[in-house]
Amino acid sequence: DGLEAVVRFGSNLSGIPGLVHGGVTAAVCDELFGWASQMCVPSGERGIFFTAHLQVDYRAPVPSGTTVVIRVKPSSLNGRKLKMTARMETEDGKLLVEASTLFIRATRTQEYTLRLKYLWTALVAWWAGSR
Repeated sequence: DGLEAVVRFGSNLSGIPGLVHGGVTAAVCDELFGWASQMCVPSGERGIFFTAHLQVDYRAPVPSGTTVVIRVKPSSLNGRKLKMTARMETEDGKLLVEASTLFIRATRTQEYTLRLKYLWTALVAWWAGSR
């Protein structure tokens, strides 16, 4: 149905002192969308997804040192297009960030090519390290 994550932002992630940089919160949302694309999609529809669009609406500043709860929900899967939404809230429920995304699943050919490149890279690294 969805994914829920508890995240604690450290003090070294600030843009303005005392506040988490907006790019960090966007990156965390994007990362959790990626996890949700694998965990919340029916097994026959899983694959390698890419972020095509990411919208982040900042509703309140995120103080450094804050622990937040982020809930990600897939809203639709239409062919290769996966849409999801997320809410980032404080532990007591104050809304900090709302985000939405459009992910595109790689074609099977693209997926096989990417997996082959990954395996080749791993094999070369292993071979170089074993010499």
